[in-house]
Amino acid sequence: MSNEKKKNIFDIKLLLRKFYDFFFKRNLLRLKRRSLIIKFINRMYHLNSIKFNKDQLNTITRKIYLQETEGVDFSGYQKKQVCKIYKFGKEDIFISRYDTYLNVVFEKCENSEYLEFQYGFIRIPLEVMSKIFKLEIYINDKIVSSINCHPSRDEFFMERKQEKIHSFRWRKVKVSLRDIKAKKINLKLRITSDEDLQNKNVTIGWTNINLINKIKVNRIKNEGKRKNYILVLCDALRYDKVFTELTPYLNSISDDCIMLDPTYSVASWTWPSTASILTGMLPMKHQVYKFDKNKISSKVKTLPEYFQENGYLTIGFTSNPLITERFGFDRGFDHFYHPGNYLSLDFFLPYLKKWLKLYKENHFLMFIHTMETHEPYDAPFKFKLKAKASMIRYSLEKYHQFTKDVNHNNNPSLIEKKYLEKIVKQYNAEVLHFDNNLKRLVKMLKVKNLYEDTVLIIFSDHGEEFLEHGGLTHDQNIYNTLLKVPLIVIGKDIKDIQKDMKYSLMDILPTLLDYEGFYSDENFDGTSLNKKTSDFELFISSYNCFVKNRGRNPKFGLIFNDYKIIYFPILNEWEFYNLEKDPNEKKNIYEEVKDTEIFKKVKAIFAGYLKKSDIPSEKQTEQIDKKLEDTLRGMGYI
Repeated sequence: MSNEKKKNIFDIKLLLRKFYDFFFKRNLLRLKRRSLIIKFINRMYHLNSIKFNKDQLNTITRKIYLQETEGVDFSGYQKKQVCKIYKFGKEDIFISRYDTYLNVVFEKCENSEYLEFQYGFIRIPLEVMSKIFKLEIYINDKIVSSINCHPSRDEFFMERKQEKIHSFRWRKVKVSLRDIKAKKINLKLRITSDEDLQNKNVTIGWTNINLINKIKVNRIKNEGKRKNYILVLCDALRYDKVFTELTPYLNSISDDCIMLDPTYSVASWTWPSTASILTGMLPMKHQVYKFDKNKISSKVKTLPEYFQENGYLTIGFTSNPLITERFGFDRGFDHFYHPGNYLSLDFFLPYLKKWLKLYKENHFLMFIHTMETHEPYDAPFKFKLKAKASMIRYSLEKYHQFTKDVNHNNNPSLIEKKYLEKIVKQYNAEVLHFDNNLKRLVKMLKVKNLYEDTVLIIFSDHGEEFLEHGGLTHDQNIYNTLLKVPLIVIGKDIKDIQKDMKYSLMDILPTLLDYEGFYSDENFDGTSLNKKTSDFELFISSYNCFVKNRGRNPKFGLIFNDYKIIYFPILNEWEFYNLEKDPNEKKNIYEEVKDTEIFKKVKAIFAGYLKKSDIPSEKQTEQIDKKLEDTLRGMGYI
């Protein structure tokens, strides 16, 4: 062989080696690091942390938020206000002065276990910071507890070294009610001191006053008479990506699947949509619909609470930073895990395996909120290869900046077509990733002989937009690109479902209650899939739509059968679409139909919902804490 040919072969080998080092070796190292991190976290969450003892297994906890409960009398406070507390969120706080009582009168139940509340020093002069204060707790005019308070210690204030200031901190207190026989409780709280204070200008805040009830239940043993349910929410999964070349596993089990199409979400972003799934109600009822309205109301009951009260074990997994205990999404779950953010389904499978090993003899309801198809899109490299996506991880900061420029300025030309195509391929790789993880989940159920007795419900909270209507990601409009979602039921011997209808994600809760015969007197906005009719109406909303030079503003709409109306209050603009003729909502026919009977009918129905909605002034003034603001910015919402 000539030296020239040898040199050419050597050059090709060198080039291939560089290609391998740059694309594959780097990704393999990243995956190995990721695997080590996962193993470390799995050790942190040891098997013992998900074990019940016998008493816990037959007892469930219910928290009653007294600040929202009718018939509870609060008095003695100077004022009630909403305070923005660093790292603790926006709190509804009762403000009182030093040495004055906050009075709370309420009725306890037979199963009331204890009372809990949080308090802290909203304002305190520096010269009395070193003094010892005392929290006095009275029940029916008898002192039941006296707790020393040291404002100078870290229990009330924490140092923020970067900003060289001290930040306010709550302290939680629990008061036992076991020995209190009286049904009516008069609770008195005050901060005082045995020391002589020269400056008594001390302000105290009280919040999160909750009554904790313990309820005895009989857990149902798995005898094959009932079904187990696993709900898998894949965040931002588009409806037009399932049962395509991107979901080979779903395609292979299509005989066991029922695809309910079309299915709609109530909103184009996570918070209100997920809360509506878990409550079966519209956002104005469950009170989760914008950045400063983010906690599920204690007046409504959640899906896991219904199942828990009827003997099911319940477990929830989440990796979305908005779906956490802080916002009430843990209600009704015997176990609720949030081990980290932006995790995929395969991360949770070891937990599921351990949990099922312990409790497979019990009927269970499982909820998993996974994040494969939510940005950042960074699937393992084998799925990137299948999707023909770049092996180089794209810059999330750059993409967020493009998203902000495009959405805020309503100008899709600000992003290059080639760059957008790269992003879409990364998204497609994540769809392949989720499909593979679903395969692993089903395999696990089959190995444990649970597949025949389990119904899997696969869905998304909203879609994802790639300039179909001039926007990127989600939450910036309420077109069907974002509202239309997949809803897939997988299982054997599934009860009859009314097909060829229109569906809502709010239908999931009443359907499962109907399947198992669980009673509820709630007026759900969703309908059981066994009781669907041909008429369909769904009120939709988003408080985050962008208007050029005006920031975020609300947008409302209604889907009524094959028609859709959209209203923009700030601009007083209307849109109207015939979804049968124009499913992609490309032609606004408002001017053509505004005087017709069908438009007047749809508008009249829409007006009924709109009256019950929170329509803010032109400039929204939402108060959110620093931690939540950072979270929302990291997710691309701000």
